[in-house]
Amino acid sequence: MMRATLFVLMVALGTIGAVGQTTRSTTLITEGRRYMVAFPQVWAAPTEKPLSQPMLLLLTARDTTAVRVSTPATYTDAARLDKEYKILPGVVTKVPISIAYMNVESQTRKGYGISVTGNRPFSVGTQQAWNGNGETAQHLPVESWGTSYYSMNFYLDRYGTSATGYKYRPSQILIIASEDSTIVTYTPTVDTEGGIEGPSVAKGASQSVTLMRGETFLIKSKVEENKLRDFSSDLSGTYITSTKPIGVVSGHTKGAIMRMPDFLPPTGMFAAEAHFVRNNVHDVMYPTTLAGTSFVTVPVMYTPTRVVGQGSVEYGIDDDRGDVIRVVGLEDGTTVRTRRRDGSGFLTKFILSQGRNSTRNIT
Repeated sequence: MMRATLFVLMVALGTIGAVGQTTRSTTLITEGRRYMVAFPQVWAAPTEKPLSQPMLLLLTARDTTAVRVSTPATYTDAARLDKEYKILPGVVTKVPISIAYMNVESQTRKGYGISVTGNRPFSVGTQQAWNGNGETAQHLPVESWGTSYYSMNFYLDRYGTSATGYKYRPSQILIIASEDSTIVTYTPTVDTEGGIEGPSVAKGASQSVTLMRGETFLIKSKVEENKLRDFSSDLSGTYITSTKPIGVVSGHTKGAIMRMPDFLPPTGMFAAEAHFVRNNVHDVMYPTTLAGTSFVTVPVMYTPTRVVGQGSVEYGIDDDRGDVIRVVGLEDGTTVRTRRRDGSGFLTKFILSQGRNSTRNIT
């Protein structure tokens, strides 16, 4: 029985978060002096307007720290940033970022990377907030970046009606470069949308792009309507390598976890397009060098007033009790086991092939 390295992410409704790590200290992963961050796409419904500060950098530090936020790319069509901030111990400094820095175009180089540097170690998070859409991500300092990644995503989703038009929403991967002449090669698990820098990449094929310092590159899965809410349209397990360290943010443009119908409720005065049960979920990926073999997940605590999903054939709602645990194996024959509830040992859940993901609804 092979006990290979793997990645584990927990998916709750509206969030994706890394929950385990075994090979590096927490301080090294979450604190540093140099960051390069970027924002993936929020594909909000027309009625879901951006809040007053829809995109923020969240800066924290143990000690008083001077931080500079700037635009390092040689070319960008967004207004350039160049400002210094003082972070006080235990206080979150919020830095507004223009929506112009949000990556939207698939397979197109953009100068949307944001350099965040400090004179002492500090932490950086990002926040995106629209009515009905919201997500945060904890970013890695550049010294914790790697040159090999697997992505975590979800399948193609949609909402709407045939009369008003269906809105299809794919998964996405955002790549960030910190050094000039960084050659990035990606091998998707499903066909990609394509863009200025290259045509659609077929499942299992590879394509390369050269990024300069501060440039970003968004990859979106191709919309194939016959693969709606099916794992055959899931971009998870896409393999990404580079000649120099890169950052990777991965997730979905607007998806529901688990499956939700196009319209909710199906009838009555409150019936509406079900955009409100979908969200842009994403998180910063760890490089494969930070993968491990032992993880502890922290379940989401639901309040007594929450309507617990039981599944509904009539409405097309999946049973969403518990948490969804996503796993990507780095080697063929990766056996994934979970501890029995009575503590009497481990139970084999499934066996993975290299780069292929599996999901389970843990109740």
